[in-house]
Amino acid sequence: AAQFQVFSAEAIGSPPQSPWRLHASGSLRIARDGDASSPIDLEEFRRTAKELSNESFYTEFERRGLNFGSRFRTVQRIWTRDGKALGLIESPDLLAKEQAGYGIHPALLDACLQVVAAAVTRAEEAGSPLFMPLGIDSFRIFGPAKGKLWSMATVLVPDRKGTRLNS
Repeated sequence: AAQFQVFSAEAIGSPPQSPWRLHASGSLRIARDGDASSPIDLEEFRRTAKELSNESFYTEFERRGLNFGSRFRTVQRIWTRDGKALGLIESPDLLAKEQAGYGIHPALLDACLQVVAAAVTRAEEAGSPLFMPLGIDSFRIFGPAKGKLWSMATVLVPDRKGTRLNS
């Protein structure tokens, strides 16, 4: 098992003038054979879900005040249904040279988390504020991140009493 933390600070000068802020932390472990999830029927999900194009997906982020640069616009298509989202992610050629240094390139990992936002957006009312994840119960990588990737997200939406509901 390994632990990780993700920090940032404004790059105003050297050293940074602003304090470092912790954004995420967690632990990683290698899954045992018995830890595998049940397979997902991608075709059935896509058949019964609403499809969004790459353009409409990123336009919604921009409407909410978040603009991704070309390196972080890797979600090509999104399907949403009942607090769930499925995203097709493709690595742009400009990331290919950097990929060797990572198990999954940070831009591709970010795209997987963007799919979570699609599940939340569809689970909540239109016009809701931008969602920022506070925790992820589990995240699994089943092999090296090459070519086309699929990201599936299920969101637990709290009811008005704070109870987590599986949407």
